[in-house]
Amino acid sequence: MKRILSFAVAICMVLSVCFVSVSVFADNAELQGNALPAFPGAEGGGKFTKGARGVLDSGEGKLEVYHVTNLNSEGPGSFTDAISQSGRIVVFDVGGVIDVPSTVYINNDNITILGQTAPGDGITLTGGDLRIGNGVKNVIIRYMRVRPTNKNGQEVDGLGGQWNSDIIIDHCSTSWCVDEGLTLYAGSAESDTYEQGKRLTVQNTITSESMRMSGHFKGAHGYGAIIGGTNATYYRNLFAHHDSRSPRLDRVLQNTDFRNNVVYNWGVTNSAYGGEPTSPHNKVINPSKVNYSNNYYKYGPSTVSGKRYRIYDFAKMAKVIDGVTYKSKFYMTDNYVVGSSTVTNNNWSNDGTNSAADQVEKVDTPFSLGDDLYPDLNITEGNILLGKDVMSNLLPDVGANLPKRDATDARVIADVLNQTGRIINNEEEVGGLSDIESSQRTFEIPADWKAANGMGAGAAEADIVTSGVWAGYTWVEAYVNDWTEQQSAQAPTNPEIVVTSPVIASINSTVDGQTVQKGNWTVIKDTDTLSYKASAKAADGTNITKMELYDDESLIKTYDGVSSIDDSLPLGIGTHYLSCVAHNDKGEKTRSTISIVYVTGTNKPEGWTQKQIGPPAYSGKGIVSYDADTDIYTMGGSGKIGGKSDKLDFMYKEVTGDFDISLKMEDIMANENGAVLGLMLRESLDAGSRMAALVDGWIKYGRNDRIVARTTKNANIATDSENSNSTDNKMGIFMRGKEGEIVSGNILGEHPYDTAENGKYHLPNYLRIQRSGDNLLFSVSDSGTDWKDNARQPYTMKISGLANKLYVGVAIDSQQGQSDASPQAYYSMAKFSNLKLENQSNFDPGATDEPVPTPDAGLTDYPDWNVGQVSAAGTDGDAVQIEYEGKTAVKINSRNIYTALSEVKNSDIVTFNTDMYLSSSDKNGFRIYLENDKAKNYQDSSNSLGGVFAEVLNSSNGSLCVGPAMGAANAVYDFSNEQAGWFNIDITLDYTKESTSDNFITVIIKNAAGEEVVNTSMPAIDGIDSGLKQIRLIARSAQPYFANMAVETKLAGDVIVNGYQKIVDGTGSVNLKNNSNEPKSVQVFVAQYEANGKIIKNAKTKTAVLDGGAEQTITFDGLLQDGAKVFVWDENLNPYCSVFNLTAE
Repeated sequence: MKRILSFAVAICMVLSVCFVSVSVFADNAELQGNALPAFPGAEGGGKFTKGARGVLDSGEGKLEVYHVTNLNSEGPGSFTDAISQSGRIVVFDVGGVIDVPSTVYINNDNITILGQTAPGDGITLTGGDLRIGNGVKNVIIRYMRVRPTNKNGQEVDGLGGQWNSDIIIDHCSTSWCVDEGLTLYAGSAESDTYEQGKRLTVQNTITSESMRMSGHFKGAHGYGAIIGGTNATYYRNLFAHHDSRSPRLDRVLQNTDFRNNVVYNWGVTNSAYGGEPTSPHNKVINPSKVNYSNNYYKYGPSTVSGKRYRIYDFAKMAKVIDGVTYKSKFYMTDNYVVGSSTVTNNNWSNDGTNSAADQVEKVDTPFSLGDDLYPDLNITEGNILLGKDVMSNLLPDVGANLPKRDATDARVIADVLNQTGRIINNEEEVGGLSDIESSQRTFEIPADWKAANGMGAGAAEADIVTSGVWAGYTWVEAYVNDWTEQQSAQAPTNPEIVVTSPVIASINSTVDGQTVQKGNWTVIKDTDTLSYKASAKAADGTNITKMELYDDESLIKTYDGVSSIDDSLPLGIGTHYLSCVAHNDKGEKTRSTISIVYVTGTNKPEGWTQKQIGPPAYSGKGIVSYDADTDIYTMGGSGKIGGKSDKLDFMYKEVTGDFDISLKMEDIMANENGAVLGLMLRESLDAGSRMAALVDGWIKYGRNDRIVARTTKNANIATDSENSNSTDNKMGIFMRGKEGEIVSGNILGEHPYDTAENGKYHLPNYLRIQRSGDNLLFSVSDSGTDWKDNARQPYTMKISGLANKLYVGVAIDSQQGQSDASPQAYYSMAKFSNLKLENQSNFDPGATDEPVPTPDAGLTDYPDWNVGQVSAAGTDGDAVQIEYEGKTAVKINSRNIYTALSEVKNSDIVTFNTDMYLSSSDKNGFRIYLENDKAKNYQDSSNSLGGVFAEVLNSSNGSLCVGPAMGAANAVYDFSNEQAGWFNIDITLDYTKESTSDNFITVIIKNAAGEEVVNTSMPAIDGIDSGLKQIRLIARSAQPYFANMAVETKLAGDVIVNGYQKIVDGTGSVNLKNNSNEPKSVQVFVAQYEANGKIIKNAKTKTAVLDGGAEQTITFDGLLQDGAKVFVWDENLNPYCSVFNLTAE
């Protein structure tokens, strides 16, 4: 049950001299003055944030204290309920983990969260991130931990918001995020709804261990932070163990101050970058002004050697628009860089700036922060440390260290001090939340404090203090501020731990004077035991009470009354993440840095030979074990398949002649993008041998299957001539879908490439390679019996002169050699079953060369379509139904096919849609005619002159042409470079408009990859009767294939798009007409999309009310010249009419 103590209670009590009612305080301009800090020690842009006290200015709601009394995800007494109303100061009667199903939003202004009031281990939010809603202002967040994890399958951040004002985050800790950990930043300057964020502060906060391989749609991620704003301060924070964005600055920032921060163990991608001078689409030009000074940089085990001294990457920062160059302005000095006196002494040196310092304007004096409301928002004079002194001063008092520093933050801080640790892939690798305990007690202001500070008996927690050192704050803030200052005077005393065995991630060979193991991770057999050694050291005035040993999140052993572990552990087959936790007599804990241990089996499968090729990083450690009871093979190995030579572990048999090999995938490693397990054939066991493989593994946009083949000895792997994506071609050849599409996230885009269990491109269970002579057939399957039941269809490859004797089996690698973010090369472990190898091919390559017509040559699946004649007195044409490239199609061998509608269509909206197989060589190959009631069942000149009012064709010069009639065709798209495949053609006739209207006819064509390549509109030919009666598909100099031909009539909606103005200089409009007699509420939503189909942020919405029969023009500005889609909805977001494509001049 929630507990609320309201300021309003005071009205019914005898007033003390030390508090006043809301109305009295509202008149006290002096106490409301701009000089009251959010709390003692608040600095920078957000230093005067009022939090819940802001409700007194707004006059909306009341100021009250809310006690969080449970750890529930919602409901009375929960944290989410606490932040559901404005004007609340949130305190905690409970400590522990709040597990939420998704993002927790702060959608109200004027909120104060005091996490340090929790008992025990403090408050940790997991399962989702904590986000300040768009446009929300006046929020104070202190001493909160946010560790979302990917447990709910969402791309969560950690802590932050966009387009906010007057925000301060202090002494918080965020980690284990799928996207960025800290995201308090300006937001796009192109927004029509919100103003960029201003008066922001993040201070004394830890952002650590964003998870790299954790489910982000881009695959490997692990990014730290996006920051920046107008008068925004980021002061005394720790950024640790991020692959990139440590941090990334938002765009067009006006006075952003990044000072006295520690940045540790950035990865291979980058340290810091951003702060561009223009908005994302160059609509706003306002060069950023940034102070980036007095910070401390320390590389770690995951930092790639070429970027160990990188402070900031300024590459491609300058923007040239209409011949004018725009550069952001940076004040950058006194950033201390461990290991490089050159960069420390000159932050602008090439190593420190990626040789791109000329991309920004250097300034010699820092930018001053302040505005009309608060003229001075600078960090207090004297509080800015020299760069070299930041780490030692910062680490004792950073993160959510009240009521106590947790074991995770203690481990991260120890990593910074010792140059240990690594960028992680998931929270289980570092023990997760296994060491957080729940606790409860009622938070209240102690009686002795009340007496000592003049808080009368009638005063409520939410009353305002009117005099003394805490004047202007509420009583609860006064007490908590006082308590916090006292507690912060003593640094945390968490134990220190050193693991000396097994291997840890460490730059140095000694840690705290003890020799540690470094290098490749430990690999042992299941018949061996592991030696685990660690020692803990207590801080002055404390004692170690016990140590615990963990495998992932599981406690495997407790050692009471000792400060060291020296044990031999039996471990099962698989990958283990070992750590220990030391406890002291103050209830403080520290988790050690992590050791990865791989345990391999010793029961080898009979009849198979194992070989390391390359050799890979883990020489002599590759192994395959087999469990006959479960039919499970467990394979371990390392290396990298691809390039001009391979490094891998290989289990094989020698096979002469044709073969058929298959397996079922059981479990695949997710250590690094590109690491694979799969079926392989090789001509030899040399590293550069000709070979081919069908592999499974994680890449950008998620897990996928692909073909990797080297068709020439010691040459690079084969590329896909039909796939223009350079990233894909570095990885091999991707399989084709049932519609001929390339099944790759880089081609299909994030959302179309849906690999969820029920998604269109869900992952198959089985892999298979068949050989017939020089021909190889690669197949995948869901069931293992039907090899076409997955979206990825069988793929045939020919390797000329393929040796008769081959080495055939299963291969594994670990993407060794990639610039990954692992301090040591990973060792891969995967499981498979149902391994079958037969010395016969079971497929006829000739059968795949040319599709064969179905036995019934009639158009059985297209009963409404007929084969037309050559002429009125001529012979019939020829067309057959055929299975072609994954579709039941009609192949027109000569002349045409047609369908006659039951009645002439001359009202409503009529759409003809068809798939058509098209390659760049099919020139002059086809025509599509839309014909009126003059049309016949044959094609002659009378049809051309009087019967055709719309057409689509491909011309002899390699263009797709559309037009209102033959003789007036327009070339609209050059398809000569398009990959072969099923195109989709959509022709719409809008009879709600006059036939002479510019958008009476709309033609949309999508290529084989599903990309829209044609979107054009036009009138019907002048003077022709435009009632649609017949559609004719015509073969010209080729024999085209059509499939899924369909005609659909849609009733005109109550509200329609009656006209439009194309986009010119970013402005376009649509004219809406209400066809009904009643007024209609309308919401018009305009969206623009990136090439991959992802919606561009800041889509625009406008509302209107149209009287019956009325028209209204809705205009949008700020549009891109790439065109837009217009959605017309009612108040319940139900569409009135079809999506309208607004094109550009």
